[in-house]
Amino acid sequence: MENKQSLILLFFILILGFSACKKEIKNPEKIDHDTKEDLIKDSVFYYTKFLSLWQEYMPPRNVDDILKQDVLRKYTQAFSSGEEVLYSLVKLTPNDPLTNRPIDRFSFLDRDGEISGEMQGIATTSFGVTFFFLQDSEERNRYDLSVQMVDKASPAYTAGMRRGDKVLSINGDDKIVSVYGDNPEDPLLGKYLTAGSMIIKFVNKKGVIIEKEITSGTFIPNPILADNILDLAGKKVGYLAFNSFLNIDESVGTNGEGGVFVKTDMYHAFEKVFKNFESAGVDELVVDLRYNGGGSVLTAEYLADKIVPSAMDKKLMYTNQVNGTLESWGWLDEGDEFGPVYFSKKGHLNLRRVYFLVTSATASASELLMNVLEPHMEVYIVGTYSNRDGNQIADNTYGKPVGFFGIPIVDPKIELYVTSFMTINSDNNKGGKSSKRYDGGEYFGGMKPDAHVWEFGSFADFGDKEESMLSAALNHIQTGSFESLTRSISKVASSNMRKERPKSHIQIGGSKLKNGMYKFPKRNLLK
Repeated sequence: MENKQSLILLFFILILGFSACKKEIKNPEKIDHDTKEDLIKDSVFYYTKFLSLWQEYMPPRNVDDILKQDVLRKYTQAFSSGEEVLYSLVKLTPNDPLTNRPIDRFSFLDRDGEISGEMQGIATTSFGVTFFFLQDSEERNRYDLSVQMVDKASPAYTAGMRRGDKVLSINGDDKIVSVYGDNPEDPLLGKYLTAGSMIIKFVNKKGVIIEKEITSGTFIPNPILADNILDLAGKKVGYLAFNSFLNIDESVGTNGEGGVFVKTDMYHAFEKVFKNFESAGVDELVVDLRYNGGGSVLTAEYLADKIVPSAMDKKLMYTNQVNGTLESWGWLDEGDEFGPVYFSKKGHLNLRRVYFLVTSATASASELLMNVLEPHMEVYIVGTYSNRDGNQIADNTYGKPVGFFGIPIVDPKIELYVTSFMTINSDNNKGGKSSKRYDGGEYFGGMKPDAHVWEFGSFADFGDKEESMLSAALNHIQTGSFESLTRSISKVASSNMRKERPKSHIQIGGSKLKNGMYKFPKRNLLK
């Protein structure tokens, strides 16, 4: 605890401009005064060194030397911003053999406090729709602006927009809704889609043409894209699609034990979904995480407790790994924030197996949920293909077995997220054991699905039985095989697939969350 207190103490010293440590500066003439950015740079270096999972790759060799301001300033004075300091440290982490780039591609500095705000489900202002360009089924050189997903609480949803709709024009302009070959989208499109309002004409899956004026509005995001119960040859299949792991607890104050928390709207929404599943007597479960980049670790644990079989109650869910300094401080001890996590079965679902729908965008807390369930029940994962340089690629998930927690630095709105912990499921908690999903106890290369389909072989809304990925899972529930459906979808894939280049993927009011696994503790980790 003493070391944790020294960590927070130096944080306040950084805020106050190192006034108590000025006498230790060997070259005081070089520092006439500390600017706000000086303090940000020093804070970034200090916390990254102390918290990084790859601490031993970063200077100084003796971690205690970082407590000396002259040592700290020696490393930071050459950089112009906190981001530059962070990048310089991230570059020192070991190379990922899969990418030949530094393995820490995750740490970042949030200067606007957007991440913690969004994790708590704070209201956003937007149209609430995500667009992307989809290859035309007949004119293969053409890509048309289409609707990927719509927030149920948004103005776009109220206007009738749904996944699978094709945009015909915006503000009467029908030339900017299509691109050809590798041509970039028209810059005017971005202006239309970020304006306060727009007149949009689109055609839905039934062939009905709709024209509406939509005004950007303020709403609380609803990550649940769809939930329903499907009848399948005498079985009841629960289906749940959601696009982020928003926090299920919200801090509303403090007390002597470190905080007062209440349940969020996200918690109550999940509770409603699972109570419906229980009341209906759901036999099978399909969880759609295809666009889910992660979020709160506590939410992943909550969902794992909902899904895991009752017999697994009190069994080990996962352990964490942190750097040697934090481990020596007891952060991995039983009952501590990063101590072992055990299942605490919630609800009455007692499933034998679960299906997950994923893409290469499925990351972090999503991967954690799948990984912790794998040793305790049958887990089937349906993934997608992509087309890169003319080659068909069977995609894994994103690959992020690590996470972070926000550290406010200098300004309450500025938060540093340093990759600080790695999660390891119960099969791999002693290290070394391989999984059918990945080699060893880590999955930086992503988790390998059991089967792959072309996502847009049948481009239907979430929860539609005809939608390609859901259909593959349902086929396996019925027949025990993905093969027949996978083949039928592959035949039409080349004429109906998502354009892979990022320049042809436009998000309006989409999540600002980076692919992340965010630890939101029940008490301040630095106390």
